[in-house]
Amino acid sequence: MGTFLTFGGAFALVVGGVLPWMRFSLFGIAVGVPGVTGWGAATATIGLLTLSASLLRRRAPLLVSVLGMVALIVGQRAQQETGPGFLKRLLAFENAIAPVNARLAQVALPPIEPFGAGIGRSRDYLGPGPLWTVVGGATLAIGAALTFAGGRLGRSCGHCGALWRTGRSVRFCPACGTDAGGPVLCLQCRTPLESGDGFCAVCGIPSGTPSGTPAG
Repeated sequence: MGTFLTFGGAFALVVGGVLPWMRFSLFGIAVGVPGVTGWGAATATIGLLTLSASLLRRRAPLLVSVLGMVALIVGQRAQQETGPGFLKRLLAFENAIAPVNARLAQVALPPIEPFGAGIGRSRDYLGPGPLWTVVGGATLAIGAALTFAGGRLGRSCGHCGALWRTGRSVRFCPACGTDAGGPVLCLQCRTPLESGDGFCAVCGIPSGTPSGTPAG
């Protein structure tokens, strides 16, 4: 579950960075400004780095969880500030050209209105990118935290980062085959097994491997 949420959150951050964070109409043409032109570049980079690390089996769940929280905060601030900020600049532009439009009205010419005749609400200028970033950051933080908590209750491969239950008797990593280190324990009584033991010397339970080969 943690890995799935981490992957999904990272993907949402990449999508959120590409989607428009601000949108408006310019001379009747819909314009969207993608997040990668601003802070969306940073959140999309977090998503790309997380996806790359997952594919390469390099995991740092605690760090990824912190980065997810950072992306969440960036997305929340963008939701709060993008629309009002653009609306403020739009009003300043309208005030700046008001004298020009007044002169044009005196000679029966149409006014200069590059952003349309009316001014909308601040949320009308907010694109979908910040919402994707908020959801992606929260999902990434939760997924990485779950992965970290699961890793604390298990063992991991120092080479590829694969996780397995602490109670599982593993000598070699099931994902990459690297020597996992540590003693191999009997599945029944938890007695350490020596290399080549076909049966546990204490309870007699088969080790699961033929005699003469490493147990686990």
